[in-house]
Amino acid sequence: FGSSHCTSALVETSSNTPFVVPIPRSNMVCAATTDGQANGQVMMATNDLQMNSQVIIPNDFRTHGQQLVLVPVMPITPLTWQSNDSTPTDTACWEMPMAWAQPVPCTNSDCSMAPQQCGTIIGMIALPAEMPMAAEEVASQDGCNYAVEAYGAETCGKPVISASTARRQRRQRAVERAAARAKASALAQARTLSDASTSDGDDSPIADVEGQKIEEIMEQLNAGGEARSAAISALTGSVWRLSRDPLGCRAVQLALEVASSSEAKALVAELHGHVESAIYSPHANYVIQKIIEAMPMPVSSFVAEELRGNAANVARHRFGCRVFCRLLEHCGAFGGASAELINESLADAEELVRHTFGHYVAKTLLEHGTPEQKQRIAYALCTGPAGSLSGAAGLMRNAMHRNASYVMEKALAHLNPEDSAAIAKELLCINGSVMTLGQNPFGRYVVKGMLRINGVAEIVQAHLRHDAECLRASKYGSRLLEEVGLGVRAQQ
Repeated sequence: FGSSHCTSALVETSSNTPFVVPIPRSNMVCAATTDGQANGQVMMATNDLQMNSQVIIPNDFRTHGQQLVLVPVMPITPLTWQSNDSTPTDTACWEMPMAWAQPVPCTNSDCSMAPQQCGTIIGMIALPAEMPMAAEEVASQDGCNYAVEAYGAETCGKPVISASTARRQRRQRAVERAAARAKASALAQARTLSDASTSDGDDSPIADVEGQKIEEIMEQLNAGGEARSAAISALTGSVWRLSRDPLGCRAVQLALEVASSSEAKALVAELHGHVESAIYSPHANYVIQKIIEAMPMPVSSFVAEELRGNAANVARHRFGCRVFCRLLEHCGAFGGASAELINESLADAEELVRHTFGHYVAKTLLEHGTPEQKQRIAYALCTGPAGSLSGAAGLMRNAMHRNASYVMEKALAHLNPEDSAAIAKELLCINGSVMTLGQNPFGRYVVKGMLRINGVAEIVQAHLRHDAECLRASKYGSRLLEEVGLGVRAQQ
């Protein structure tokens, strides 16, 4: 590098393998790479160990680049190396990671960052035949590894690492991000998973209650009379714990069916304050559904009351959507806590109709909801998320959506005739809509729904006949024609 202080050596290495060289104390360490990827041949020189133990790498050895970067190296352990004249030289064994960085100003030998002109590269000499020990061998000599982590260390304000190290770190970061996402998903479902266990922390199924096996209790519940009363007494005080058990939840549901009004009310009271946790449980959610189905409104009203303020999350939960549907079917949406809960869930109906679990709530609303609630669902079908689309464009988008298409089919069947016809006619205003929907795996169900509407069915039939050739050429279009009686077999 145009310096009288610099001797050099030629070393062969790969881009992902560090190399070890002897470093006499009297000179400065210099290194040059053969290309921008920092692989292939590397020229090493010696360094004064008092200069912060740094290696200097030109940015492009092939073109004799004029700019340098600083790269820390890793001291392993002192060694003794014989020079050419057999004079012992106090040396150290260093492991230098392969590195590359964007060009930066050349650094002076005193480690300052003042720019200076770097001279041309001088000739290279070979290392002595007797190479020092590798880092692993050095560490094993005295049982102590002196290596200091240098990968990723910052140089000139930026980390300087090899291309292979960068790729490895990117893979590691990708794995870490995937693990973080998995952990977040697990935390989101933590209540669902944890509630499957018993209240005392035992994840194994509950074998008995007060010395009686659950199977025996269920037999007594079915037997009736004194045996039934004895079984209900055995369950009392353990309802919440049993509700979270795969077999115990069945016993609780059976007890709610066969118990007297006063007995059932006492059993239900044990679940007060646990509704949300029960909904997130894969077993207890069935007990909540049974309460809604079997208990009178005054007894079951606490379910909706405890869910208020969290309607959106519950309606989109894999178990919570079931509870919403039972509330609509048995408690109605015309007043009280249930109506307030349903209206709360409709605050973001555009997302509800498209959600994997929420669309079940939307479908049930179209069957059991109030006219106003049905209108809200119909409006949501005409728009995209956050009102991104409206009218025919929004309808078309939802008609071909995996979840919203089922809601639209239900809307065509359960809205009042005028509204159903208006939706169908809006879709027909789009040129080629029947053929487009017919060729779509989800849109074809909407076409079948349109065929059930008076005043629209004839128009849809005409479109299907006109586009029959194109529809037969597609997988789902041919199925649609067969289902509506316009397939090849029907024509024959």
